[in-house]
Amino acid sequence: MEKIYECPHCGAILNPGEKVILTVAKADKKAMVLLSAVLGDYSAEIPANFHPVRSELIEFYCPVCHHDLTSAHDKNFAEIQYREGPHSGRVAFSKKYGRQVTLVLNQDNVVKVFGKDTEGCDVVNFSKPFQINS
Repeated sequence: MEKIYECPHCGAILNPGEKVILTVAKADKKAMVLLSAVLGDYSAEIPANFHPVRSELIEFYCPVCHHDLTSAHDKNFAEIQYREGPHSGRVAFSKKYGRQVTLVLNQDNVVKVFGKDTEGCDVVNFSKPFQINS
C-alpha cells in the first residue's frame, strides 16, 4: 500500500496522483509545486518563474486550506502527515531549497532519516509525542 499524504490542519489529501501538491512562497512570489511522493527522491516540478536559490528558505502551505506547514518542532522544516494502511505518522522536510533531508516519524515516534544532507540534523526535537488529525 502506498502512503497517502495529508494536510495536518484540514486533512486534505496532498497526493491525489503520483506527486505531492503544495503551495510555496518566497518574498513576493507564490507558486504550486509537485514533489515526488517517494521518500528520498528530491525531484520536483517548479514553475520556471519561481527561481529559488540554493539554501533559500521556502515557505510551504496546504493548497486547500492555505495553512502554513512549518513544523512546530523546527522552523526550518515543513511537516505533513501520512497514512499507510493501519499506520500513520508525519513527514518533515527541509524548507531550505536544495537541502535534502527528510524525517519520517511513525505513530511510535520512531524516526527514519532520508537524504544526503542529514549531518547536523537534530532528530531529538522531532521525536516528541504527537497526535495525527483525522
